[in-house]
Amino acid sequence: MGYRCERNIDECSSNPCVHGSCLDEMDAYSCQCEVGWTGHRCEININECETHPCLNGGSCVDLQDKYACICTEGFTGKNCEIDQNVCLQTSLNFSLCFNGGTCVDGPGANFTCSCLPGFVGDFCEVEMNECCSEPCFHGAICQDLINGYQCHCRPGWTGFHCEDDINECLLQPCNQGMCIQNEPGHGYTCFCRPGFVGENCEYNYNDCLIQSCPIGFSCKDSINNVICVPVKTDTSSVPPISVVPWRTINPNPELQPTLAPVENLQNTELPSDIRFGRYSGKSFLELEGIEVDGVFSITVRFLTESMYGTLLYSFSAKKGIFFIKLYISNGTLWYDFLCNQKEGVQQINIAQQVADGNEHVVLLRQYLSPCAAEVTITGFGTVRSIPSNYTPAVGLQRTDRLFIGGLPLRFPPYKEAEPFHNYTGCIEIIEINKLRRIRVDHAIVRNDVDNCRPPWHRDPPANSTDETPPDGHIPPTQPSPVCSLGLCLNGGSCRPSTLPSGASSFFCDCPLHFTGRLCEQDAAVFFPRFDGTSFLELPSLTSLFQSDMHFTSHSSEDRRTMYLTMKSTTPHGTILYSREQNFGDRFLHVFLQNGRPVARLGCSGIHVLTAAAPQNIRNNSLVPILLR
Repeated sequence: MGYRCERNIDECSSNPCVHGSCLDEMDAYSCQCEVGWTGHRCEININECETHPCLNGGSCVDLQDKYACICTEGFTGKNCEIDQNVCLQTSLNFSLCFNGGTCVDGPGANFTCSCLPGFVGDFCEVEMNECCSEPCFHGAICQDLINGYQCHCRPGWTGFHCEDDINECLLQPCNQGMCIQNEPGHGYTCFCRPGFVGENCEYNYNDCLIQSCPIGFSCKDSINNVICVPVKTDTSSVPPISVVPWRTINPNPELQPTLAPVENLQNTELPSDIRFGRYSGKSFLELEGIEVDGVFSITVRFLTESMYGTLLYSFSAKKGIFFIKLYISNGTLWYDFLCNQKEGVQQINIAQQVADGNEHVVLLRQYLSPCAAEVTITGFGTVRSIPSNYTPAVGLQRTDRLFIGGLPLRFPPYKEAEPFHNYTGCIEIIEINKLRRIRVDHAIVRNDVDNCRPPWHRDPPANSTDETPPDGHIPPTQPSPVCSLGLCLNGGSCRPSTLPSGASSFFCDCPLHFTGRLCEQDAAVFFPRFDGTSFLELPSLTSLFQSDMHFTSHSSEDRRTMYLTMKSTTPHGTILYSREQNFGDRFLHVFLQNGRPVARLGCSGIHVLTAAAPQNIRNNSLVPILLR
């Protein structure tokens, strides 16, 4: 510009460069931009976030000539490239995992918990209830434990899961009778030998109460019969008269009764047949080893007054050290067992005095996989060991030896089984696994073991041998008002009778749920339950009546009585039905009709008798029914 165009126009005078310095040029300008800016006039900010420098989900914030990363939780660093260990970020007295769980770091802020056995949940916050799988059988109560459970069995059952029915007959509870195992969980029933009564056939019934002697003779009770002994007078002695047992008399009056000698009830055991052995403190029995196969059981009966002594000891050294030891220490019963050296000896103590001179029966059950045991002593319950987590790699099949009552010098016990005291008292090995009645003569070596007669073997009366008068006839006896003595128990009704020999006798009409000669046996073992599709088949009524030949009826009246007890929630249904196949249409049908008991008796093809109760029975209530 200028008159002569001598002056240059300064294009920078208008400050065209926004973020930079202006350089004037001929009819032009150029901008030198500051760092982070670009463009002809430095008006454009350079975006450093275009290259996505932030990692792991971080957010980029563009700044002047730089950027900043906002990291997600669990990451740090300029570009969020560092993964933080959240398990290490907590304070020393706080843990992200409960109940001893271990925190395991994950991506970012994530983590997992490795729980101890028995706990579950994201944070090991839930204790696993092992009872949810219903591991206990036969109505047992399951108690949840940490990483385990315990089954509290109902009476009559045992085992870790209450899976084993206790065979009460193994303990031989019926002293003078036969033991019959009832339905599982329902105990046992004793069928007594003639002459014995009681729940366990433990009483010799006084037969003088039901059989009398002639005048001039006194009655002495024997076993299932009586002995008539003449009363001492000035006259010459009369030989004793033996009254035949009333169930063995021949009903035919033309035949003379034959007397058989009474069985000797001592059950005399020969030295080679000793089961209940007496040990003197230096005695022992050496038997073959026990078949193990993962689990084994031993039932022992013993009697002692000694405060210390070893009942049994068994060991094996073939698969590593293993031993079991049942012993008495300071008067109480102990059981030690060792499955492996790592876990050491485990002990079970039944804190009950057993050195009291009374009989005790012990059932021990030993498990090997896992190593555990339980000991049951009658009258005191069951004690179980703590289950082990150890399972042997190679299973033990058989122990080396089994010693009863003590050890010989050539077999020193394992150090872990000491101290070792030989036993003084009586021992009977009732059962090892399924092998019963272990006798002394089964032993490999026997040392000073004598017969220990158990107290339930009672000696018979000295005059228990039957004698018959020379002429073979049994004199008649005088009738006796036996029913006035109140002999029938549990509300039974006494009815007098006369035996063919002339002796006075009686029989009892027993009330509901009682049976036996004197109504002394409770017959209500359990009530069967029917669901509408079930049934119970029994022998025919005729066979049952024919087997009830306790007396000879001189009456022309053939009458039978049946007692029933029932409870029902429905107004209709058959209670019982019996039909005799060899007698045409003879049948008996007892049923509910509109809530009322009805009985129909078919006597032949055309005669059917019907009788109905006068009123309905109450719903779901026990109701006795009497049928004649």
